[in-house]
Amino acid sequence: MSAFNKIKSNETLAPYLLMILGMILFLFSNGKWTIPIFTWIAPVFLIRAFRNFKRWYSLFAFFVFIVVVHSIRLKGMIPAPGALYYIIIISGSTFIILPYFLDRWLSKSINGFTATLVFPIASLIAEYAVSTSNGYAGSWGSIAHTQDNLALMQFTSITGMWGLTFIIAWTGSAMNWFWDKRFEIANIKKSIILFCMIIFSIFLFGQIRNSFFSSDSNTVRVASIIHNESLADSTNFIQDIKRLSAFRNQTSQTQTKLLSLSQKAADEGAKIIFLHEASLLVLKDDEKELVDKGCKLARDKNIYFGMSLFVMPKDFPKTKGEAKIVWIDPKGNIIWDFNKAYPTPSDPINAGEKIIKTFDSPYGRIASVICFDMDFPTFINQAGKKNVDIMLVPANDWKEITPYHANMSKLRAIENGFSMVRCTGQGLSLAVDYNGKVLNQLNYYQTEENIMISDVPIKGIKTIYAKMGDWFVWVCIIGLLFIFGKVFYRRKNKEQ
Repeated sequence: MSAFNKIKSNETLAPYLLMILGMILFLFSNGKWTIPIFTWIAPVFLIRAFRNFKRWYSLFAFFVFIVVVHSIRLKGMIPAPGALYYIIIISGSTFIILPYFLDRWLSKSINGFTATLVFPIASLIAEYAVSTSNGYAGSWGSIAHTQDNLALMQFTSITGMWGLTFIIAWTGSAMNWFWDKRFEIANIKKSIILFCMIIFSIFLFGQIRNSFFSSDSNTVRVASIIHNESLADSTNFIQDIKRLSAFRNQTSQTQTKLLSLSQKAADEGAKIIFLHEASLLVLKDDEKELVDKGCKLARDKNIYFGMSLFVMPKDFPKTKGEAKIVWIDPKGNIIWDFNKAYPTPSDPINAGEKIIKTFDSPYGRIASVICFDMDFPTFINQAGKKNVDIMLVPANDWKEITPYHANMSKLRAIENGFSMVRCTGQGLSLAVDYNGKVLNQLNYYQTEENIMISDVPIKGIKTIYAKMGDWFVWVCIIGLLFIFGKVFYRRKNKEQ
């Protein structure tokens, strides 16, 4: 009771109640149970609580709550065992709480509505730092990926996903500024008009883009081949690989099935056919023989064929394997192969070059990356700069990240102005146009269908983000440096 009285004497219970309410909303603002509107509302209460805490232990309690809730909402979505999972969670939580610290420290030193920019700028920079500083997270956890409103998502064609993060975070700090002014119209009239005009303009832009810049060009029929057999777990195929004849027999059956499904898709009019990530398990010694079969199929059926391979040396996993896609033209010639640039931390494979390859076809300029590669917006921006029309993505997920992970890739299509087909084993296969409009989808866990046929626009669209990349991030970095300079200048003058 004495501890309670101590807290009560130092600060009211209001910040704690606001924190609890905010944390409940925070639980459903991202991750497995995302409710998009909660992503906007949660920061309103969390900012309020964090600004009004008076003691260090209150701030520490806030961080502990962030870690606990963050670990719950991402459980099963991060492929990391035991203690490593919680190390990742604590690291991610540090970047989540950093904007709250900067907002608490700087916003009171800035006059007027400009103070509301601290939190969104800090949030954007924290997400950008995570996505570019290492190959283990990418844009995972970004609040931009929680939204499903197509009109709102079009804003990313200008600013990239960073603009969406900024607007969502800005709403939280703006609401707190209006709250500080007791929502008295006389005091907030100009600011609330400015805020509402910006939000309205973003949605209006999205509606106009969806209505007048829709994908009405000619289309090409693309087939995604997904086999409904789970990939053997590492223990099983390590055991089988030691018994080479048994391993070859097992994988040969799957190879035959996938090539047969590809032939069927070609007979149904598909001009481009590709397989989901790592669908063709093959020993390094047998790779050429398997690819030759793919070349023959492409030549016989007059198609572009993408073979998604998981190539293993005989001493796998002691020596890591390769996850790649090999593209073959209608004459049966290999165009190029692409190795996964960003393996997930649990992948027993070597990373490939971080250069996106393209090829020109009668159906537009085509590129491919693999699964996790799509979670790195700065990397995928290469495709926008190379004027890619169609991005074909072999992927492989698991139940806990379905459909979350597939939906993340929509933003890459909108940002860079290409249509996208994501062929996914054990997850959601998805085809979207350059506005993010869903053309077709197939959920591995809800159907036994093996072929997804999508008619995809052969012409992309130019976007500001495709050409200018992360310009909005650098504007915000300069803005934060300006804010720091302004605060220190004022404090120096005050001391003098």
